[in-house]
Amino acid sequence: MEYSLYRIQLCAPPTSTSVYYDPMSCYREGFIVVLSLEDGSVGFGEVAPLEIHEENLIDVEEQLRLGILPGSIFPSVRCGLEMAILNATAASEGSSLLNILHRETATQEELSERSSTVQICALIDSNGTPKDVADIAVALVGEARRPDPIEDAMVIQEVRKKVGHQINLCADANRKWAYEEAVLFGSSVMNCGLQYIEEPVQDEEDIIKSCEETGLPVALDETIENIQENSLEMLAKFYSLRSSCCCYQTKCCWRF
Repeated sequence: MEYSLYRIQLCAPPTSTSVYYDPMSCYREGFIVVLSLEDGSVGFGEVAPLEIHEENLIDVEEQLRLGILPGSIFPSVRCGLEMAILNATAASEGSSLLNILHRETATQEELSERSSTVQICALIDSNGTPKDVADIAVALVGEARRPDPIEDAMVIQEVRKKVGHQINLCADANRKWAYEEAVLFGSSVMNCGLQYIEEPVQDEEDIIKSCEETGLPVALDETIENIQENSLEMLAKFYSLRSSCCCYQTKCCWRF
């Protein structure tokens, strides 16, 4: 296995941080991992810790260079290694990464169909007017958010008009709303066909209430990370209402 550092200039500040950045000085840094198997097959992976995570470039390079103690692997390192292993396995078998991920539960026909229909998620910065954001969404097809839930709802409405109903739309409020604001947003987008709203409220006790009030599916992210005690009891409360479950990175998001 080998690795090399990369550094790419960004055209806009990262959406994962609230710190102001000069767009001209925004970079994304990380390591490209190259894994070679005995049969000559090669797989590539990316190790790139985010600003919101505890590990940094120095930490992850130490693990790549010196090795990793059991139970102490950083999430970004594990992601990059697993990515490289899966890609190398796919290359060795003359298959695709998508087929490797789905082969345990899919038939050959399903694998062939999935190979040409990989779903992606586009994240769009919400600066600008609702129309501006919607115009960007026509090209990238994504979701947007802003301080006022009414303006958020206007963005979703405008995006839906532009992209039609064949595109799945989700929204992430990052826990910025009070219960009343979440209900206001949910009530305003009832006809927009949102798949779910992620982390809509500041108070965890209001998650179920807001979901029941608006009927809008809810996904959990930071809430799961913040559960320190009685985790099974806490999650059981949400699980009892769930109608489907989906993976979100290393977390689990319940859509009520």
